[in-house]
Amino acid sequence: MRDVSDEAFIVRMESYEGPIEALLELARTQRVDLEAIDIVELVRQFETFIARAAGLRLELTADWLVMASWLTFLKSKILLRRPKEDGTENPDAETLAFHLKRLNAIKAASDALARTTRLGRDWFGPRGDQQGVAAARLKASLSELIAAYPKRVDGTPLLPQRPLKPFDIASVDEAITDINRKSPMEWTDLRTLVPRAEGLRYRSNIATRLVASLELTRTGTMELRQDAANEPIMVRKAVSE
Repeated sequence: MRDVSDEAFIVRMESYEGPIEALLELARTQRVDLEAIDIVELVRQFETFIARAAGLRLELTADWLVMASWLTFLKSKILLRRPKEDGTENPDAETLAFHLKRLNAIKAASDALARTTRLGRDWFGPRGDQQGVAAARLKASLSELIAAYPKRVDGTPLLPQRPLKPFDIASVDEAITDINRKSPMEWTDLRTLVPRAEGLRYRSNIATRLVASLELTRTGTMELRQDAANEPIMVRKAVSE
């Protein structure tokens, strides 16, 4: 047997000498007589080789084990032939050929998988301490939780309540009273009748005074006029005819 560093399992028998891969291929193509293969000798040589090849890659050893197993399986099929049924030939040869093709496909897929990149060999992940996201955790004992429970039951809010600040806006009724009181006898820009204020209050004053002037115009108390689009809205007290 050759040196282990050759990374090849060489089988030496009376009927064959060479790599186990070639022996399996010859058996698949029926170019070697499996009946002449001594399975006991094959197993002995494989056991000896594995004992000496402890430093080889694991995938090579696994491949050789599969090949030796298939040779053993083929030899057992020959030794344990099933009797013919209904005068037809046993389809053992076709079945074995199919299984050998499937073995080759599995071996090719295994080789392709072994060529892919691996974590820790071809690429490396982040090293060092990984800082995770700080999560809020409850720091209280069971007795503290039980003592705090009545405070939650008696209606005390879990969070402090903040009163909402009410909106400071004008009402339409207030605006109607104000416009009716201030309505001039001559045409006057409506904006001059709006009380001055800040922010939301001033905008609500403008809106309510416009609504109030429309309502007073509808009831005949005031007159409203706008000469063109985007021009000032003019108002005055209704003139009785």
